[in-house]
Order: sequence, then C-alpha cells, then structure tokens
Amino acid sequence: MSGLGKVLGAAAGVTGAVGALTLGGWTAQRRVMRRYRAHVAADGRGFDSLPAERSYTVTSADGLGIYVEEVGPVDAPLTVIFSHGWTLRMGAWHFQRLGLAGPGFGAEVAAADRRDAAAATDTAATDPAATVADLVADPGAEARLVFYDQRSHGRSGRADPGRSTLDAVAEDLHAVIATAAPHGPVVVVGHSMGGMALMGLAAAEPDLVRERLAGFALIDSSAFYLRAKGSRAGLTGNLPLMRAVTATASRFPRALERGRPLARDAVWLLTRSYGFADPAVNVDLVDYLDLMISEVPVDVIAQFLPAILTLDVRAGFAALHHLPGRVICGEQDRMTPPAQSRALVAAMPSTELVLVPHGGHNLMLEQPVAVNDALSGLLADVLQRVRAADAATTATSTARLRGGR
Repeated sequence: MSGLGKVLGAAAGVTGAVGALTLGGWTAQRRVMRRYRAHVAADGRGFDSLPAERSYTVTSADGLGIYVEEVGPVDAPLTVIFSHGWTLRMGAWHFQRLGLAGPGFGAEVAAADRRDAAAATDTAATDPAATVADLVADPGAEARLVFYDQRSHGRSGRADPGRSTLDAVAEDLHAVIATAAPHGPVVVVGHSMGGMALMGLAAAEPDLVRERLAGFALIDSSAFYLRAKGSRAGLTGNLPLMRAVTATASRFPRALERGRPLARDAVWLLTRSYGFADPAVNVDLVDYLDLMISEVPVDVIAQFLPAILTLDVRAGFAALHHLPGRVICGEQDRMTPPAQSRALVAAMPSTELVLVPHGGHNLMLEQPVAVNDALSGLLADVLQRVRAADAATTATSTARLRGGR
C-alpha cells in the first residue's frame, strides 16, 4: 500500500466503531439496536438528520467558526458537551443524542426498551418518528446536550494548516464552553481526539477546568501516543515519512483528492478492520464512518497527523483527578488500547474504568447501549452531587440569615 494509503488507513482505524454487549440477552440487544438504527433506515444520511432545538456558530480564539447544535431545555440543571474524534463530526454522537435525552438521561426510555425486549419477538418494530418527537423539547430533560464539529470537520470553518493542532482544538472546546454554558455545571464527553482536547484544555487552563467542570468522560482516548496495536507502520510524528506525507498533502491536495477514489475499497476494508472488533459489524455503520472520513479533505487529515502522533497531554491530569469521571474503552481497541485507559484511571483515581468486552474503537457508534449506560450513570452521579452542593449552599445561606436577625 502507498504511504498515502497507510495514512488514510490510520485515519480509518483511529475513527472506527466497535463492540459487543450482552444486554438482557441478544434479543434485548437487537431490540434496542433496532430502535436506534430505525432512525438511519428512514434516511440514508439519517446520522446527520436529527433535529436540533438551537444551532449557532461559536468564534474560537483564532477567529474560526465552530458549528454547534443543542437539544434540551436551556435552563436544564446540567450541560453536557460532546467533543468528537479525528475525521468524524457531531453525527458520530447520533445514538447518544437519541439515548441520553429526556428524564433520567434516557433511563426511562432504555428501561422501557428492555421491558419491551423481554416480551417482544425479534420482529417487533418501533416508530422512529415518534421516538424523535419524544426526545426533542422534552420538558423533563435533566440535561442540555451540546454537540459541535471540530475545526476543519463537518460544518465548522477550515483552519489554517498551522492551526490543526491539539492546542487549537483545546481552545475551541474552551470557546464552546464559554458560549454554550457560561454558567452552571458542565460535563464534557470526549471521544479519541475529543478526549485529548479536554485533557489539553485541562493542561493549558487548569483553573477554568476546576471551576467549570463537574465531571467528564473519555471514550477510547489517550493522554499520550502509543502505536496502534498490530500496526507495522510504526508511525510517529517525527518520522521523515510523516513529515513528507503532511507536506505533500498540503502542497498537492487536489491531486491527492483525485486519486482518493482509487483507494476507496481498501480504505473501507481498513475502516472495518481497524475500527471494528466484530467482523459482522452492521454495514450501515461502516458506510457512515467511511462517509465521514471521505468528506474530510485529505490535507486536513494529514495536517492533524503530527498532533496525534506526538501527543502528550498528561499535564492535564492534575486538574481532572478530583472530578467524577468515566473512562470507557473497548477491550479490543487497536488504536487506543485498554492499557491507555488503565493509565488514565491510575492517574485520575476518581474515575471509573468501563471496559466493553469484544469492543474496539468508537464504541458510541456500534454499542450505544454500553456507552449510554455508562454515561447516564455518570450524569446521574454528577447531578446528585450538584444538587447536594446547592442544598448545602442554601442551608448555609439560610443559617446565616437567621443568625443575623
């Protein structure tokens, strides 16, 4: 395979989707998954078609426009910000957008699915339109869910080549927090590079993170670069090959884009191989992942490579170690192996490790049940802490007022 093919293959692997989970038996899991995937079946691009209650553009530190969408009440007691990975876009959070909305962070919907699954046959159906309508503008929702596209991805602005860095994506996350949630408790959920952005922000602005964040989740992420398991390329950001690939992609993007279709089948297979632990993964998921990757310009993919391959954001641990968190990883993740997640938990003992058996990278796409269960537990824990702190503050204020009489 050509050097470019290896780069595209690495991108496909880093942004794959994976996993397997037994939930009340395989019938129950298929029932829940069918409910989620019904939204996609109705529209070939259904991953990008969920309704938003609000959409706007945030201006980052360097003037770039970052596209944002929200669902949930503006006065919800908790704001949850989702930060996606390299070569993806906010559609990668499709199942979290469906599953975590509503009372109890979607727990009531999930419980109903499980109850239905226990009694339903394998051919039962769910009306996707009704489910979407239930999730939008739900007055009982306990969180406002905020999704954004990373710079040079999706509908966000195209960054200058020198600004395709982890420092820049960390600044973008800061801008989203400042605009979308200037007040109140915030939870950040980051996948892969999105998690790196959070740790980078914690390293650069620890006071901001300590003051504003009430919790966090890292999904298939890492604080330092480790070669992909099984990779023979030995890619590092300092290799002459990587520097040459980045320079070539930046100088001749049109030529490379014209040649991209020739490697299409190979990249699709690499996406499935590196991104999925299950060889029988749903083709719709592979197709959507492949679509996301293919719609990121090849020079953008190359420009981010040095940042990914020279990663070290361990300085962010100090600002995060006291916060409740979840570190979620597939046991067969070849891009950010479980050893990376264990290292995160060891450095931040307030976090809980969630390993998904037979899972790989991008768990939130193929195994939303496992991911959503872990996230809903985190959000419930955070909300309980927030309410307890508010109650204590109110009690203290009341006592002072009474003492002053």
